Amino acid sequence: VLDASPEALKSVKGVGENSALLITLLREMMRRYSMDKAEKDLKGAALTTTELIGEYISPWFVGVNEERMIALATDMKGKVLGSAEMSRGTTRATDVSIRKLVEFAIRYQAASIILAHNHPGGLALPSHDDMQTTRRIRDTLLPLSIGLRDHIIVAGDDFVSMRDSKLMQYLDP
Repeated sequence: VLDASPEALKSVKGVGENSALLITLLREMMRRYSMDKAEKDLKGAALTTTELIGEYISPWFVGVNEERMIALATDMKGKVLGSAEMSRGTTRATDVSIRKLVEFAIRYQAASIILAHNHPGGLALPSHDDMQTTRRIRDTLLPLSIGLRDHIIVAGDDFVSMRDSKLMQYLDP
């Protein structure tokens, strides 16, 4: 029920406009609560493992039915300096503005960036487009002395680290 669209909810007998809106808002409130809780629980902690990164970013994608990309700006020790949604797309794709990402990294004086995006209803495996986008971002950040620490793909309760999967090494020409 919480994952249903407002239109699908309204098609159920007895569910009107207000009920559908309340259920939709409840899903968003739960997502925001989970994001805030993860941020508070990990405040000041260095995200030194993929598990910690996953714990921090997973709430961003709870109940989300379209692709989104987020970025975490981190210092040299892996502590999060800032986080932001970089883009929203469709159920199958999202475009990220590299300029917006660079501005974000510079604003937080990031030593490195961690990217994460979701594959709603899909597998937590990077597509060819994901690899190309990651390469473009890495190549843009490199001359600015900003590292790309990882790119995490999230699908439901699963996530895959491109760094841990050794896929980042294939980004080199």
